[in-house]
Amino acid sequence: MKLFLIEDNPGDIRLIMEIFGRQDSDHFMVAHSIDEGLSRIQESEPDILLLDLSLPDGHGVENVSRIKEHFPDLPVIVLTGLDDEKIALRALREGAQDYIVKGDLNFSGVRRSVFYAIERMRVEKQLRTALERAEVANHSKTAFLANMSHELRTPLNAIMGFAELMEREIFGPLGNKRYLEYAHDIHKSGSYLLELINDLLDLAKAEAGKLELSETVVNIQRVLEESVELLGPQTKEANVLIQVQIEARLPFLFGDARFLKQILINIISNAIKFTPPGGVVTIFATTNKLRGIMVTISDTGIGMVSEDIPKALSSFGQIASPHNKSHRGTGLGLPLSKRLVELHGGVLSLNSQIGVGTTVTIQFPAWRSRSENGQQVVH
Repeated sequence: MKLFLIEDNPGDIRLIMEIFGRQDSDHFMVAHSIDEGLSRIQESEPDILLLDLSLPDGHGVENVSRIKEHFPDLPVIVLTGLDDEKIALRALREGAQDYIVKGDLNFSGVRRSVFYAIERMRVEKQLRTALERAEVANHSKTAFLANMSHELRTPLNAIMGFAELMEREIFGPLGNKRYLEYAHDIHKSGSYLLELINDLLDLAKAEAGKLELSETVVNIQRVLEESVELLGPQTKEANVLIQVQIEARLPFLFGDARFLKQILINIISNAIKFTPPGGVVTIFATTNKLRGIMVTISDTGIGMVSEDIPKALSSFGQIASPHNKSHRGTGLGLPLSKRLVELHGGVLSLNSQIGVGTTVTIQFPAWRSRSENGQQVVH
């Protein structure tokens, strides 16, 4: 182990050399000032630095800052003549691994502190490297998803366009009625795939911080009613009852109309999907005490355990449960909705209980509540 000491007190230098039993200059190097230390550390490449906080050309925690500015990965233990906890904590915040009071210098304590400091720095460096690799991988994944979404949308739009032409028999009858049914199925499946691709693209943009709002004053009651109407076929097929209760004179909302509809459709569709036949999905739209718009969507579905909620709200989260084996999906709806709500400065929360159902609550900040002419609602 190569140890570097920056200290100007001859007595302290001798004591530390005795503790480590080091006399050779290859493994125990000494500098008497910050400037001298900075000039020699580069060439000596020590494993650990012991740094006095009171030197001719530097005093206090600024000594740590100067060292860390040039050698961020070098473990540093500060030496101080005062048992001052505030100074010690400041030194740790500046990047030191530990501190030793000079009056407490002893063989076992100093050696233990040195070895622990080296190990801590090694682990910290590994963690930083792992974090950097994870961030690079995440950026690569996001870029790949965004690119693939764009690449898939072009041929899919063509497929849907041709299927629609065939379904409408623009260039004459197709003959057998099964062809019309097939064209309808192609168009329906294509529409579903396009929705998934759009969700995937929006999620990739959101994770990359590139999703922007196109804000207008939105009639949130109308958006909610349109969303329920669009999901009518799914509701009928699932044999689920939807109940909607909207506060009288509900304010308008300053936000992105497309994203707001996307949020509501995703969450209501999820509620329908996980509710057994004969169940009920209840939607409340009201204002909270601060006059912020609040929407709750509750179902009498299969529910989930509380431990699974964070996973359900994470990208591509799939809940491994015997209760939802028949309800596989992409896991995009809830996390994308959560990000879109947060993009509006709002909060999306989820409460659930197995066999009872799930409630999703969306709360928007009060400053987004507007009158029909766009004036901010006073609360």
